[in-house]
This record gives sequence, C-alpha cells and structure tokens, in this order.
Amino acid sequence: EKGESTLEARKIWFDATVQRLNGDERGRLLGSFKGEDRLLIGLKNGTLKVVVPELSLHFDSDMIYLEKLEADRPISAVYFDGEKARYFVKRFEWEGGDRETNIITAHAKSELSYLSNATQPVIEMVYRKQGGQAKDPEKVVLSEFIAVKGIAAKGNQLTTDTINKVVGLDPLPEPEPQTAVEVGEPVLDGPVVENTPPAAAAPPPKPFEGEDEPPQITLDF
Repeated sequence: EKGESTLEARKIWFDATVQRLNGDERGRLLGSFKGEDRLLIGLKNGTLKVVVPELSLHFDSDMIYLEKLEADRPISAVYFDGEKARYFVKRFEWEGGDRETNIITAHAKSELSYLSNATQPVIEMVYRKQGGQAKDPEKVVLSEFIAVKGIAAKGNQLTTDTINKVVGLDPLPEPEPQTAVEVGEPVLDGPVVENTPPAAAAPPPKPFEGEDEPPQITLDF
C-alpha cells in the first residue's frame, strides 16, 4: 500500500496569462510537489495563504507572490506602514497549517511590497528625490538586517529616509549544509610509533670529590 511519501513528485507550472496552475509545462515552473507540499501566496493587502497546489485554484488579482513553500526556511516580508508612512521588515517562521493570515498593520494605506521564502533574500531600496537629489539605491540582505521573530511581530523600520520603491533582487546562494565530522582515530602522516611508557629516570650521579658537595661538620665534645 502506497502512502503520500512514496508517490512520485508532480511538477506544477503557473500560467500568468490565465492565472491558473497546470501540469502541461505552460508558464513558470513552481517546482515538484508531493502530498505534503504546499504553495505560499502573498497578496498586496498583506494576506498570506498556504494552500494545497490543486490545479483548480483561482488566484486573487492583487497577488504579488506565488512559490512553493519551503517550510524549513523563514519567510521575509517588506511592507509599507500606512500610519507611520515608513517601510518595515519582518522575518518569521510559518506556524504550520493550511490557512491564511494577515501579516501587516491594519491601516488603509498599509500594503505588502515584497515577500520571499529564500534563506538570504536581497532587496534594493530606491530613494525618493528631495531637493532635486536622491541617494544612490542601496542593497540590503534581509537575513543580516533582522533576526527571525514571531509572525505577529511588527518588525524593524527599514530606514528613516524616504523610499520611492522596494525592488526584489536575486537572493544570495543557499549556504552549503555543514558535513558532520566523525570522531575517530586520528590519521597521522609518516611511520606509526608505538606508545610505550617512558623509561624510569636514572638517579642523579654522585658528585665527584671537590665538586659542590656540602661541607662535613665535625662537632667536638
């Protein structure tokens, strides 16, 4: 009897022209999915959805992110806080389950600008001109900017400068997994020398006559 884990993975594509999933190699490849795998969807209004990748799915018009969920990686988000008129960054672990939740502040002008499930996501801040001049665009590696916190956390302010837009760049390469080193017999180069106990130290030689021998004391009674 075959369970989900033994079934072959199914490749799924997303066709942006019709906003539908398919298995016919039309559009962008989202990945190979088994029974336990899920899709991560991000909407401009700050809603995150984790859903089963069914070909019958319909997608919202304000969707800004659609990828296979890598549950062992944190999710990074950049959003505009409408109340403070500033951009904020947050990173968090998905708490599990097929559901949807809003991850940004509840304000009419708040909106999700960027979402990533990469380990080391990178964005570029494009600043607004002030006094006819603007700062050069600045790249930020989000994994170095803020630690992973809870999904309900507000996050950290991205900058005090006025940003015109946030652009998502290619993430840094995934770090290579560290290989565990087995502890065993050390490997030495050269001939093998047996460990033998050191020979007992020879007694110190008796001083010759005339050397620093303590003087003899004679007592007369």
